[in-house]
Amino acid sequence: MRFSVVIPTRNSEKSLETTLTSLQQQAYPPYEIIVADGHSTDATRQIASRFNAFVVDNPAIHAAGGRNRGAAVASGDWLAFIDSDCCAPPTWLSTAFMLIKENPDVVVLGGPLRALPPVNEIEQVAGDALLKGVLQYPQQQQRVFTRSLRGAFIGASVFYRKDIFFALGGFNERFANFGEDIDLFWRAVATFPGQLLYDPQLYVSQHFPATLSSLFRKWYQYGIASCYLQRYHLGRWRIDLMHYRRLGAAIYALVTQPDQRRINLARVVQIIGHLFGKYWGSVRLGVVNL
Repeated sequence: MRFSVVIPTRNSEKSLETTLTSLQQQAYPPYEIIVADGHSTDATRQIASRFNAFVVDNPAIHAAGGRNRGAAVASGDWLAFIDSDCCAPPTWLSTAFMLIKENPDVVVLGGPLRALPPVNEIEQVAGDALLKGVLQYPQQQQRVFTRSLRGAFIGASVFYRKDIFFALGGFNERFANFGEDIDLFWRAVATFPGQLLYDPQLYVSQHFPATLSSLFRKWYQYGIASCYLQRYHLGRWRIDLMHYRRLGAAIYALVTQPDQRRINLARVVQIIGHLFGKYWGSVRLGVVNL
């Protein structure tokens, strides 16, 4: 069984070496590593070449295009997607190999995202908001029959049998960097219910935003992504009052808990960033996602 590992990059010199090192340390070696680079202006391509990765151009620049470009030149049986800011454990590919052997009908494998030890309170808030508030990965192996954000297969750690990937049409490049991995996951669930397998041992780890500005930007992107998913999967109208209740609670805590100011400020920034992304995404895509 041959795994083609595909990594979309753009100006990833600060993290790519860690990702590639983790792939070099796999107990079951990758057949090939493909770095799809979106016009990096830093040392990304040189780092990839130093690790003997096959570098391909990604003129679309965004992640959806990079993953598709990498898949187009892959020669393995399975496509293993990981992000350029992630670190895979040495058992990542060997676990996938074992699961495929034990479940020959499975066409897509997915695993959870884990947080590396946070450098400050802001990163702790950022990781908790995504992993505990949105994705909420289960602790046990399970087959996937219905689409959901809970336990979703994201681009940081997902395996597609190559023929199935192309049968599904690959990543929808209209999504660019905004929920393109969830879109493909949901289309795969709709087409092959029960033939997608989640396993908690297929995890990868990463850091999360550690400054208020980067936290805002990341959740702004998530807000736009939710609008794309709504337009193509969920209908035109969606109003979730839970976001506003959480914002009110975070603002109240910010005012009344001076000893927890940094944490509560981060929570306020995270929620506001998400809401701003939803507002702009609604205007951009012609939906109501509030």
